[in-house]
Amino acid sequence: MLSAAYSNMAHGDKIVEECVNRVCIKITRPYFDILATWIEDGEIRDPYGETFIRQNGTYINSQGWHERWILREELVPSFIDSGLARKVTSIRQCCHVMVLTSIRST
Repeated sequence: MLSAAYSNMAHGDKIVEECVNRVCIKITRPYFDILATWIEDGEIRDPYGETFIRQNGTYINSQGWHERWILREELVPSFIDSGLARKVTSIRQCCHVMVLTSIRST
């Protein structure tokens, strides 16, 4: 849905373009809230499975942290580059390592 709305943002008709822009703002807000929670807290609160990050159901604690989360490329919206999606998926791992390092150094 996000990709479909985004593809119509540059419509030739000004009225349609303004309407689509308002719709995009409304429908992307919850999506970006989910991503912000991921980056800030390391949690995916996505009850409908709409984001491109999901927890690996076969994850075992002895595996590395990076094995715990999976990038679902088929769910990356068209306005997010695949490289950026990989970075967003792994950014929480970087924050996790920084927190552990900080805890261990105190």
